[in-house]
Amino acid sequence: MPDDQTVIMPWPASKGICVSLPATSEGAERKIVFDKAFRIGRQADCDLRFQDDRVSRQHAEIYPTAEGWAIRDLGSANGTLLAGMAIDDAMPISGTMEIQLGCNGPTFRVEPIIATRPEEEADATRIRLPAAGLSKTGDPAKSPPPSEQTAFRSRRQPLNPEQIKNHYFGDQEDAAMGDRTLLLRKLIVQEQKKQSTRYHMVIFGISLVLLAVSGLAVYQQLRLAHAQKLAVDIFYDMKTLEVQIVREEARRHRAAYLVQQAGITRKREQLQAMQRRYDEYLDNLNGMRLFKQSPSRDVEIIHRIARIFGESELLAPEDFVQEVKKYIQLWKSTRRLPLAIARLQRNNLTSILVNALQKQNLPAQFLYLSLQESNFKKEALGPETRFGIAKGPWQFIPTTAAEYGLKLGPLASKREYDPADERFDFAKASTAAARYLKDIYGNEAQASGLLVMASYNWGHNRVRKLIGQMPENPRERNFWQLIKKYRIPKETYDYVFYIFSAAVIGEDPQYFGFDFANPLQEKPAS
Repeated sequence: MPDDQTVIMPWPASKGICVSLPATSEGAERKIVFDKAFRIGRQADCDLRFQDDRVSRQHAEIYPTAEGWAIRDLGSANGTLLAGMAIDDAMPISGTMEIQLGCNGPTFRVEPIIATRPEEEADATRIRLPAAGLSKTGDPAKSPPPSEQTAFRSRRQPLNPEQIKNHYFGDQEDAAMGDRTLLLRKLIVQEQKKQSTRYHMVIFGISLVLLAVSGLAVYQQLRLAHAQKLAVDIFYDMKTLEVQIVREEARRHRAAYLVQQAGITRKREQLQAMQRRYDEYLDNLNGMRLFKQSPSRDVEIIHRIARIFGESELLAPEDFVQEVKKYIQLWKSTRRLPLAIARLQRNNLTSILVNALQKQNLPAQFLYLSLQESNFKKEALGPETRFGIAKGPWQFIPTTAAEYGLKLGPLASKREYDPADERFDFAKASTAAARYLKDIYGNEAQASGLLVMASYNWGHNRVRKLIGQMPENPRERNFWQLIKKYRIPKETYDYVFYIFSAAVIGEDPQYFGFDFANPLQEKPAS
């Protein structure tokens, strides 16, 4: 409570509100100051009157509140907008704001004239005056007349936002500041220091977490790179062993058991153990990848088929998957694939092909090579070439057919079907083709199924020579290295990708939009 020597000056919430009416053809801008509530409308008794059909008779009211000035709509027909926002009941007026009466109706500006709250500025609002007009000595003559008190009060000007900011938050202190202002400034500084300390602690904590996550990510990447290298090493050790096995089996076949079958069997068991170990490494790699999303179904199948054909999916070029997807779309643009599969299944040819390939320990997916050669047509005839006429489902030329035990018919030199030519015998031709593929697989292709395809298609031209120029080991002689180092003919490129993409589709035809069943799910005849 104030003491008997202090008089608290009365403080109005606002000195008033200034209304600025825009200039018209009849005159310049006008300003009207109201110090109490006033109504706006067309009616004659309105304090602010507009002769406009868009303005209701009693349109809106502006009135003072404990917090300042506010405006409310009085149920007008066209509504009231404050700073572009329609008001339903009441809205406060803060600073200079524009009011519009109805859509596209008259507009004007309002600005409250705010007085300074005495509690916020003790030095300017608390005036030490003798109570009841007496001086401290009790002499009435020493009391300042009321006119001087009023003059003193009138000299006080409202503080603008920048002055208020400097008053409470600035660095400079004014000797005229009151105790309350100084205390408030001290409390504000203390709170700012607390907030700054909390802020820096939070930033420090976040930095530590980010540093830990980054360190973990780097560590995981190093582990991942090391594990991937080990997996690749295992893969190519596995392919090297497979090449050795294939070559020993070939020698055994030619030399009539000079190579013991037991030794080959042991190496086959060793190869299977390495394959299991490789699978475990792949599982570990997948578990070590941070924030890794599972691959889509088509990518998963593409990687699996690459591995089936003897290529490391870990080293596949980035654009290989996209290229396979492109050829899948090419298969979808024609009926060739479903018609060929229908012929294969209708004539019960799947088991013949799978049996022939499995006897040579080759992937059953090599049957799609016959698809690309002939669409599984037993009577297929190729064009005349300098090497002779290719015939049958595997399109053997005469010299290769004879080398692998197929008898040529009397019409071998003519582009005609010849029932005496064993190239047209689906079972015998498939057996010979499997042996031929096995020889390519174990020698020039170095256990790379995709190189087998490239060699089969252009076995007597420069592609086979290019393959022969590559180092003789699976790590450096594979399809990835071939397309990286050499520019192969487009026919060979298309040939390989058509076979590979057909094998991918065949794993899950419905997923890729085809209406036939996976031909390799049929059980081969014993």
